[in-house]
Amino acid sequence: MVQFRVDDRAALKAAIQQWFEPQHGLIDVWVFDTTTEDWQKLLDFVSRQFQGLQYVVGSEPQELPSVVDEILSLRPERSTSLQIKIDGIALNSYFFCREEIDFDLNPREVRQALALQHVLEFLRRLADLLNKEVVVTPEGGREFVIFRVRPGSDVLDYRLTAGAK
Repeated sequence: MVQFRVDDRAALKAAIQQWFEPQHGLIDVWVFDTTTEDWQKLLDFVSRQFQGLQYVVGSEPQELPSVVDEILSLRPERSTSLQIKIDGIALNSYFFCREEIDFDLNPREVRQALALQHVLEFLRRLADLLNKEVVVTPEGGREFVIFRVRPGSDVLDYRLTAGAK
């Protein structure tokens, strides 16, 4: 792992070439050991910061509730999803459990360094808001961290290659 600042365009371009190629599967974003309070902070934050949020229950678009328990209580009987768009990159959360905040994103949507920078800035704000690490991994590879965002830090940990430690 190496470290770089979120506005380091050369590092962002290299990350796009290494991890965001079209043949790769989805990318996961995780915050572990979360509580209902953490989910509520996230919901409040995205409701204030983003226009055009898409909240869906089953297959029906709905107005996003202001209380996260209304969403979490629907699982597992009904599927729920929330989509946030940052520079054309969709981050999707499915509210699988209270103990983990997760988003996925399609690597095909990450083509520009500036767009990746804005996504990573969102993750840095999320880490600060929750005072918890945020990690970015290949889909299903929780222990294989591509990026680690620590609360209060201006730098990210970054895995250069699949074999790097």
